[in-house]
Amino acid sequence: MALLKYGTEDVLRGKMVEVGWHEAVVKEIVESAAATDGSTNWKLTVVIREGGKFDGVPLDRYFNEKAPGFALNYFKAHGANIDEKNGGDLDFQKTIGRPIGIFVEIEEYQKRPKNVIKDFRPPKNKA
Repeated sequence: MALLKYGTEDVLRGKMVEVGWHEAVVKEIVESAAATDGSTNWKLTVVIREGGKFDGVPLDRYFNEKAPGFALNYFKAHGANIDEKNGGDLDFQKTIGRPIGIFVEIEEYQKRPKNVIKDFRPPKNKA
């Protein structure tokens, strides 16, 4: 018998959240090579943690080394100082387990609605 196992997070992954700002926690960062050109991708997974009806909903966001500017607001939301003149290095691993504010919009992907993280801000509570 071929059984498909699923958990609560799998069920919540398909739940659409309200458009707007939500409080979340960074669950994990997965680094991998892009299939197209071998550049580095980072898959960020956050989980909403605000004590409401969307608590536990996981959302993903991808960053790629070829477009580092798209990740700068993420790091600013974690308090990173961005050196606009000289550049620098930023470590995704140091953000795991930390709270963050996320702005979510709903977009259509393959004719289905999907939660999309559009922006980041510091969390309301830094606990």
